[in-house]
Amino acid sequence: MSRSNDALSDMIHSGSVIDCVVGPYSRAILYVVLGVGLITSIYSSGLYFFVWHGWIAEN
Repeated sequence: MSRSNDALSDMIHSGSVIDCVVGPYSRAILYVVLGVGLITSIYSSGLYFFVWHGWIAEN
């Protein structure tokens, strides 16, 4: 019993458990950050308004 507890505590202290949990989410977080950055850059450059007005003019 104590041996398995020691192994578990060693894994937690080494960070392997944290890496297992964070690994799948880190990629999703990266995509979210990139998406927000892209949207922010489009808004700040004013490109969004040109696209929006062009789309309204066509329809």
